[in-house]
Amino acid sequence: MLALPFAGSPVTLLLALVAILLVLVILRVALELAWRLIIIAAVVLGILWLLAAFGIDVPGPTPF
Repeated sequence: MLALPFAGSPVTLLLALVAILLVLVILRVALELAWRLIIIAAVVLGILWLLAAFGIDVPGPTPF
């Protein structure tokens, strides 16, 4: 059997692949959530901009 000098045992390689898969799944969920938050923020800002464009007073943050 061909043994590569940098390859570990099959169990170690399997655990590494599972760890990489877990990281990718977590990152995919995090990016999906981030995109949803960006889209929600863009829609809210667009609505506020349209209200301000039509002359409806949109209250901003209150100063301290």
